[in-house]
Amino acid sequence: MANGIKSIHPLCSFGFQGHRVKSISSRRSGPVFVCLGYCLFDDCPVEVVVIVQVESSLKAIVKFRGSFVCHRWDQLKRRPVRGKERDALSQTVSTKMPRSVFLESIARLDDTVMASGCRDKVPATGVMKTVSWSQKVKRRRHKNEIISLQRMLKEEEEDPNERIIQKVGLHPKSGKGQTSPFYIYEVVVRHPSKGSSPLPVATYITSDHTTTSVSYFLGSVVTELIRQHGPKAKTRPVMFICDGSVVLLQSLSSNFCGVSLQELLCRYFLIVTGQAKDDAISLPILHRCLSHVMKNAKELCKKHASKHYKLLMHVFGLMTQASTLRELDDLVIMVFSSSHSGENVEKHFLNLQMQLTKGGPCPEDYTDSNLDFENDIGPTRFLQHFEEAALWSKLLLGDLGRHGTGPLYDSLSKKYSKASSKSTQNYTQDNQTQGIMEKSQWDLKQIRFQQKKISRLDDFVDTYKVTLKALLREYADSKRRKKKTHRVDVERWKNRRQKKRCVCVETVQAFCLQTTEE
Repeated sequence: MANGIKSIHPLCSFGFQGHRVKSISSRRSGPVFVCLGYCLFDDCPVEVVVIVQVESSLKAIVKFRGSFVCHRWDQLKRRPVRGKERDALSQTVSTKMPRSVFLESIARLDDTVMASGCRDKVPATGVMKTVSWSQKVKRRRHKNEIISLQRMLKEEEEDPNERIIQKVGLHPKSGKGQTSPFYIYEVVVRHPSKGSSPLPVATYITSDHTTTSVSYFLGSVVTELIRQHGPKAKTRPVMFICDGSVVLLQSLSSNFCGVSLQELLCRYFLIVTGQAKDDAISLPILHRCLSHVMKNAKELCKKHASKHYKLLMHVFGLMTQASTLRELDDLVIMVFSSSHSGENVEKHFLNLQMQLTKGGPCPEDYTDSNLDFENDIGPTRFLQHFEEAALWSKLLLGDLGRHGTGPLYDSLSKKYSKASSKSTQNYTQDNQTQGIMEKSQWDLKQIRFQQKKISRLDDFVDTYKVTLKALLREYADSKRRKKKTHRVDVERWKNRRQKKRCVCVETVQAFCLQTTEE
């Protein structure tokens, strides 16, 4: 009734009083239903009378009283949100932020209605928060979070087709009952339709951001894969790209490479120095996302050397493109030889030069000892230059046969040339960023959860199930379309012209050691 009156008279916000309904056994003549409505604005003379004469048809006669609309400029009025309107609003705010819904609603108002001060179609942000909270409380199976999750798991076991939750575990709380932030890990695959969101295969939510926790998740994914598709489904991935988290790097190294991160870097060192062993053929490539690397470099350069920010970013960008250790060494030498290196570099070099001059020639040692070849310089052999250089540079990208000679490096070159000719892969096309994973995380935060703050796991699961069902339906629609030829997207970087040339203004000068007089 209120919606019908609003469609006729949208300028006033009506409240109702004096409802009168004729009882079933009544013998009195008169209308079945009568009610009186009045405008909620002060001093507004508009009133409405609704009369229903016949019970069978329920046709209503609406009469308006008052010759004009009179609203105060400093007043805003809106009706309470009840009934079906409240249910529809709760469905809307379950996937959207109340603030965004408010702005969308007020933007759709007509200018005349906006000037009248009537806000029936624009619920307040506080009201939408209350509606969202009450709906969230209704969906919970229990006040206790763990019991609620266990009941949800039991419900899904009864319907295997709708099963989302696989396992529930306790997460630690502090002495005050507070929990750590939730971390969301996803294993995603590319959507067959271009422009669509990636599909999450497995999702792991935890407040324990440790190597053990993430390793448990990856091990569970591999175990479930073998259980459903057999041992042949477990194939060795060629390349991993991650954001650079040490926890994630260690977990990937232990679960998919079979060794620790330090041991993996030592094996990478043997590959780039031409000393690779037979196990290098089956060794996956672990690489950090280049966009995350440059983001971290940007913060470090601004913090430690703000005066030489452009020079440092230029040099660091060149270092990420180094494909051999010799190129990396040449860049380091250029930095130390540059006139922009500063007084500290020159002071340390002069001290080193003085020590070499005073020390004189070193006695030659012709004894052969295995201790000379032991790794005693630190956790990885890359510590001579950069501890994780193989993870953020181009040392392990492209044809690995360029690093050495022999049958092993020839087989690496043949393997690369064979893989690069396939149209169903893109790891040989110099892809250094994890665009698919970034798109999945952006879609999860911005679209599926609208940056909403969630304090309980059962609330997260409820929202996640709704959005995941929509993604699966989108995927089902893509399978019904006519399939096109598979085309792998290749990263294309813009060829920007260099505006400011010569980052190092002066020419590079070589270091000259002082000669001792005999």
